[in-house]
Amino acid sequence: MLLGHKLAILLRSDVFEAQGQIYRKQFRLSFGREATEDELIFIRADQGNPLLKLRVALRKNYDLIFFIDGQLSAGEASKGWVPVRLHKSELLLREGIAALSFWTKVPIRAAIMTMVDGQITLRFAEEGRYVNNRSDYQPALQYILDLVEDLAAEELIQWECLPAVFDHELLIKQEQMPLQNLWLPFIVQEKRMLFDLATGRSVVIGTKEFEIACQKFRKIWLNV
Repeated sequence: MLLGHKLAILLRSDVFEAQGQIYRKQFRLSFGREATEDELIFIRADQGNPLLKLRVALRKNYDLIFFIDGQLSAGEASKGWVPVRLHKSELLLREGIAALSFWTKVPIRAAIMTMVDGQITLRFAEEGRYVNNRSDYQPALQYILDLVEDLAAEELIQWECLPAVFDHELLIKQEQMPLQNLWLPFIVQEKRMLFDLATGRSVVIGTKEFEIACQKFRKIWLNV
């Protein structure tokens, strides 16, 4: 936006209610005033026809922002969902992003923001991905997950969707092996925690213990 780009952000209604003011506050801090609809708009993913609204926004030269957290699921593939893989986990992404790219001939470009040593790190895929036909839907959406897969373990644990990924794998393997405690390190609102996928329990731990847990998790993840 500092470069003059207009933004249209796709959010579920519950996420908008929780985070909409954060975006507006950041705009005020950056520009010293409220954002106008010619600069920043929010499109509800669960109201009306969001793809049509996004298409209109593109025609008005807005850059669109999607968060795959709200587009991600696990389970059996069905209409409107495309299978993707993250490491050895099979997941689903809504095909809407790919369909919109196909209709408008606008490429998809993946981006990830993490914290490394207290500093914000922003990664972009080198090039945008064009969707020229329906057979490109799956490769285009897999391209997004490939950027996530390249994250180091200490960055991956910052992703709020990660428990769902592991939980899905555990459900698949329940009949193959006894369900055992599996504690994973997570950072939640700057709190260092361990989360047990088997029971859903979580505990807050100290910095040293968290670093040890991350080291063990890193070794496990490299062997997945």
